[in-house]
Amino acid sequence: HLLTDQFTPIVQSLWASPKIDLQSLVWLCRTASAVTIVLVRKPNIFTHHFLQLLMQALYQNKPLPRGLAIETLRFLCHQPNLLCHLYVNFDGGPQPVPLFHTIFAVLEDTIQQLQDTVLTTYATSAECLLSKIPALPSCTLLSPLCTGKNSLAEATALYTDSFILSHAVETLLHVTQVLQVLATTGDSEQADLVTAEVGVHPQALCVAMVDLSWCSVLASLSKLFISSTHAKDLEMILSVLSQCVEMCGAVAMATPRDAFLAAICGYALPAAVHEARLNVAAVLTKMTDKHVAALKRIIALARSVGYVLGRAWVPVLEVFEVVDMMRPDKASNLGSTIITLQSSITDLFDSSTILLDDGVTHLIAALASLSGRTSLAISQPASNFVTASIVRVVLANTVRIDQVWSFSVEHLVKLAEIHPLQYRLTAVNSVYQIIMQCLANSKYSDSTDENEQAAYAAVQKLGQDVLLAPIQMLLGIGLPDVKEQTLKGLLVMLQELGEELREGWATVLSLLRRVALEDETQEMTLLGFKSCQLICSDFMTPIPPSSFQLFLAMVGAFGVQQSDVNIALTATNLLWGISDYLCGMSGRDDEIGESLDLWMALFSQLKTLAIDARPECRSCAITSLVKIVTSHGSLLHGTGLWQHVLMDILFAIHSHVRETAHGSSDEEMTKNLGTEKGKTKQMLMHHSRNTEQKQWEETIMLVLTGIARILRTYVGVLVSLDGFEKQWRCMLDGVDHAMKHHNPELAAAGIVAAQDLVLLQVDNMDDSSEEFPFPQLWNEVWTVYESAVGYFVQDSEETERRAVQGFVENLVEG
Repeated sequence: HLLTDQFTPIVQSLWASPKIDLQSLVWLCRTASAVTIVLVRKPNIFTHHFLQLLMQALYQNKPLPRGLAIETLRFLCHQPNLLCHLYVNFDGGPQPVPLFHTIFAVLEDTIQQLQDTVLTTYATSAECLLSKIPALPSCTLLSPLCTGKNSLAEATALYTDSFILSHAVETLLHVTQVLQVLATTGDSEQADLVTAEVGVHPQALCVAMVDLSWCSVLASLSKLFISSTHAKDLEMILSVLSQCVEMCGAVAMATPRDAFLAAICGYALPAAVHEARLNVAAVLTKMTDKHVAALKRIIALARSVGYVLGRAWVPVLEVFEVVDMMRPDKASNLGSTIITLQSSITDLFDSSTILLDDGVTHLIAALASLSGRTSLAISQPASNFVTASIVRVVLANTVRIDQVWSFSVEHLVKLAEIHPLQYRLTAVNSVYQIIMQCLANSKYSDSTDENEQAAYAAVQKLGQDVLLAPIQMLLGIGLPDVKEQTLKGLLVMLQELGEELREGWATVLSLLRRVALEDETQEMTLLGFKSCQLICSDFMTPIPPSSFQLFLAMVGAFGVQQSDVNIALTATNLLWGISDYLCGMSGRDDEIGESLDLWMALFSQLKTLAIDARPECRSCAITSLVKIVTSHGSLLHGTGLWQHVLMDILFAIHSHVRETAHGSSDEEMTKNLGTEKGKTKQMLMHHSRNTEQKQWEETIMLVLTGIARILRTYVGVLVSLDGFEKQWRCMLDGVDHAMKHHNPELAAAGIVAAQDLVLLQVDNMDDSSEEFPFPQLWNEVWTVYESAVGYFVQDSEETERRAVQGFVENLVEG
């Protein structure tokens, strides 16, 4: 009651009196301030009235009351606990009284009123305003009046506009420092002490106080920055803005954090950039030291507190992208500074390892949001800044690749789909750069270095299937240039790091098989086949057994593809080479079972190629199949695989070829080579191969002679197989049909096959016995001979003289 009804009216009347004694006024201010410090810990009307009085004085034109008011506020705001109690007991009380909020509004108005006149004066001098704020003496409350010897006129002269502005700014800065301390206390002992004293956790208190004050703080600092010209003043303002960004990020206040950061970003580039479409070269000409200072502060901020930026990375990266596109003159001071800043931006992404997991994710997400549009309305095509930056961030964080992988690589794949050619290819190369670095980290399984061990563990956790999945996604885009670059990258990856593939082989083999079966262009097929050849020559051993059948299917797919017959022939020969590798596997007891399955898969691939529509491919496949079985047939003894080879492969090919040849066309075939002088040029074909029927008959020759050779070599094993008699009769029927054919070459092949079937008796005779081991087979073969001879000696119009002559000559030669 005494303070409210007696003391407050006295203070108000003396404050307003033009004849007030200076010492009396100073004494009153000291007393009121001291009382406020004591009483502010509890809600009371005196504190409300006194602070309202001070803030009203700041709106007056009288230097003395305004000076005393700003100094008193400055002193009060230097008390962190007082500020906390001020908010809790008034603005945050049960019946809110907006004292804390009003203080900031008044400071904002004071700064706005005085900044233009004061800073204009400082702009023409070598002094700076903010860096020369007088320190607050510990011995007294009011520093310019501490001696008490000043006259009223002298005291009034001390309270200039410059003095009031500097103290208003200093008060504002100190309050932001207090708020930053509250924001960063976390769960420390200091936080417990504050909570015990004011009843609210410091971070919760900070959130509430920032919510009331950030607009005024931002407006005040923005006005000061725009008006200031001295480097020290600019640096101090930028430093406070950075502290505000960190403070808001620490307590997860996204809106004020983004606003403070957007303000700094807005200062980093000329205003014209945001208003109109400018060429980057034009932007560079408008850059000043103020812009450079803001750029340096953004880089420092991103490096130090990037983990709290979240979605606010977007405006930062927009600025970085514009800076990256600048091509300054190295000889100029500004040019060398810009080049240094560009290097700092690059280093920033390389050092992103200091960011928390969420921070890295937000950074990559912000980079992704920049793609597909021109940054800051700059009228220049998007650079490779986004792609290069994503790659740098991912490569710097391979120790947590399992966390950053999905979003970053999938985004690069999208870039390869929607961007112009240059950027599509860059995106593909970037994907491979990341994949190859991860594969290289697979070498660190035995490393003692902690970082290398962490990188290896992260790659193992991710898995090679996931690691190589983007290659399949790139191939699925369907753009020829992307597919070509993808296949080239795959070849390079296999050449450099193929030995590091483990379970990833399944993915590689699947996509190469897909290229062979689905791509109709010769160029793409050839690119894929180069990788196939490399695998066959260098990497069959690392391929796990579980993927080896897929490997055979991949090679076989290049054999059946239709775009390039030379690739098909080479692929067939590769299968022959693979048989030698399987032969080595069959000698190892622990892999005999697996090798049998692989032999079956190999023979199945050759069977498919042996009935191909192209005669060259059929001939190559049948020749390879016969040679493989002849060379490695001993490995099949006692395995049950002979049944499959003989019945399901060899005789099945024989039946299919005979049926197809029977229904094939006998019309003469031609093949266009192109045009010359408007006329179509055709390739001449030999008369023995110029119809589809003749080409299939040639295949029959190879099949008959091949099967006969195999029977001659392994009849001792084959004769005991189930169903041998039936297939033997089919074979004899085929030989009989061939020997009686009007085509001399087919008849000759039939005779050669019959001779092998006869000689199998001799080859398998026991030296101690004069009897044939298989008399029944001997008799059946001679029956075929007799049938053929009887056919040609009969007097029939169907038997041409030339055919008879050819049969006799071939029989004699045999």
